Amino acid sequence: MTIGADTGLQQVVDAVESAGARAVAVVDASGRFLGVVDRDTYPQLFEADGPRVAGTPRQRRRRDRMAGATARDLMTPAGTEPSAWFRSSA
Repeated sequence: MTIGADTGLQQVVDAVESAGARAVAVVDASGRFLGVVDRDTYPQLFEADGPRVAGTPRQRRRRDRMAGATARDLMTPAGTEPSAWFRSSA
């Protein structure tokens, strides 16, 4: 499964979860591979109850900054070892 680089945060989370994968590929408008968004990099986004509700001011600021994030902001850029990214999470 692939997602566009400008895909919003909630759509990114939904894509990873619906694919049942550890990660989804991020591509540009031409379909060129740019990187991946994976569960291991942002585990707080993929908890059973959804994004973690942070309690401290620092945690709230971090969560608020991520609210407007896109796949491009969240992805691990291409050029690292991709073999483990697409293993099933089952």
